[in-house]
Amino acid sequence: MIKSMTGYGNAECQLEGKTIRIEIRSLNSKGLDINTRLPSYLSEMEHLVRNKVSSEITRGKINVIVTRDLSGAEQLPRINGEAVASYIAQMEETARLAGIDQPDRNMLLQVAMSLPESLASKQSADAEKEHKEILKCLGKAISDLDSFRMQEGMAMKNELELRVGNILKYLGIIREFEGQRIETMRSRIKRNLEEAVSEGDIDMNRFQQEIIYYLEKMDISEEKSRLENHCVYFREVM
Repeated sequence: MIKSMTGYGNAECQLEGKTIRIEIRSLNSKGLDINTRLPSYLSEMEHLVRNKVSSEITRGKINVIVTRDLSGAEQLPRINGEAVASYIAQMEETARLAGIDQPDRNMLLQVAMSLPESLASKQSADAEKEHKEILKCLGKAISDLDSFRMQEGMAMKNELELRVGNILKYLGIIREFEGQRIETMRSRIKRNLEEAVSEGDIDMNRFQQEIIYYLEKMDISEEKSRLENHCVYFREVM
């Protein structure tokens, strides 16, 4: 089965409070080059996504884009108050050790809010189950991509079959002109000789030798046979 190197696939699935959409694009590449773009809360899935893609696609520049649509405000990020308070307490202690008696608490709050775990998104209780559903959705997107590549591959196969068929057809037509070609060459050489010297001065033995020499030079039997074999082999491989 011939597959195109380029293609597009997509799929989506419904999870708790959100819709996951996956797009996958393939471009030409000598090897397998996978690029992913995931929501931040799914960053831990990157190696799973890469493994899934590499297990089903062997070649191409692959771009995987995962997006989510939240279905309600309850899914908005929430402030992890305990983490923020702990960060501020630690920074105040660090400031005290550094000899700063009254650090700016507003500034400390801003810094604390930018640190990891200060914001947390409500996620389903079973993250592993969610990951499995997302990988299943990715599998559907890959299948959609594969169908696209096979359709383009079939179109390419039909075009190549047509071109190879034309080569073989014209190769057969060439053979019909072989005898005429030899006679045309013989007549042209003889006419050129007669224009250059009188007919009585022509050495017919030498003339025949020249004819044989040029016939050998102009013989393309080997090339025709090689071309036909290449076409037959190309079809077998395709």
